[in-house]
Amino acid sequence: MHGTALILLAAAVALAPYATARFGFRGFVTIYAVAALSWLPLRRLSLPPAHVFVIAIALRLPLLFAQPMLSGDVYRYLSDGRVFASGGNPYAYTPTDPRINHPEIRSIYPPHAQLLFGLVHELTAWRLLIVLFDVIAIGFLRRHALAYATFPMLLFEGTWSGHIDAIAGVLLGIALIRGSGIAAAFASGMKIIPFAAVPVLFRRTANRTRFVLSFLAALAIPVLPFLGRPIMPGFHDYATRWIFNSPLYDILFAIIDRIPTKEIWTHHPLRFQLISDFVYRHLYTDFLTRAVMAAIAIGFILCARRAPTAVAALLLCSPAIHPWYWLVLVPVSLLEESRWIWLALAAPMSYLLYDGVHPWIVYALCYGVAAAKK
Repeated sequence: MHGTALILLAAAVALAPYATARFGFRGFVTIYAVAALSWLPLRRLSLPPAHVFVIAIALRLPLLFAQPMLSGDVYRYLSDGRVFASGGNPYAYTPTDPRINHPEIRSIYPPHAQLLFGLVHELTAWRLLIVLFDVIAIGFLRRHALAYATFPMLLFEGTWSGHIDAIAGVLLGIALIRGSGIAAAFASGMKIIPFAAVPVLFRRTANRTRFVLSFLAALAIPVLPFLGRPIMPGFHDYATRWIFNSPLYDILFAIIDRIPTKEIWTHHPLRFQLISDFVYRHLYTDFLTRAVMAAIAIGFILCARRAPTAVAALLLCSPAIHPWYWLVLVPVSLLEESRWIWLALAAPMSYLLYDGVHPWIVYALCYGVAAAKK
């Protein structure tokens, strides 16, 4: 059974680029479903480390040279990296590569990520770097090594699409195992999502003072080359405009949209003149929905006792939940044997939204099926 599952997974990996090019996102999702089902019998299998490494490399090889089709984010990484390596400011230029989405928006990636982009800014080399981090994760995951090595999201969103979230996830796993403030800082500096786990890591570390000092130092030092200039200028656009695959956003938006907030404010006798203009300009449904979601996320993050729960809280309370965001959660979910791994497994079903499938059908596939999994 395990051998058949591994063969099916390898076949799905090999066919994914063709199926996506030929049939679009529905073709990919079909192939991905085969890969996800193939992973189920493999997730609890234990093999010698050498065998796991060979399987991991073999599964990733077909994707090392395939053209990215699910997302163009990696082209922004490479463009930022070339600018930074040549002495320019990646936050102050407008990319000209036609493969880059939204070139009018300046880079949203943190300084730690920019330093890494500057070191590695060729596609195959970048993918090999992600594979290297996968090998590191396989080394520390031990009895969960095969589950990680064969996890479909890592193959398609990591190796193939080249998302930096895979690297951030490995660094977060190291931070969890070693109680390392430096690893936590670099994870958060690669992608903002790991910040959600920092309160949990702080509470669980034996030497909290050392954790805080090392975290702050490792977070601050890579920022120094960018001081005096705008940092992550495009993040405001992302945080205020992007919406994707978020059932909580849809529910809260529908509720808040029925509340006459501006009428209540303008007719309320206790309005304060100093904040009246600010409040009035922000009393629109989208802003209020995002504000409520942020408040909910902060509450859950501060109360979370486990790193996967904190990361999942941030993602589920985000207006935009792209499938690769869940890569951050994979190593820590396997380390703590968390059920949140099922949401990561089902996340690529959200690509069906691009093909016009009704959102609530997609939500059922992404969240309902995963939430029901024992």
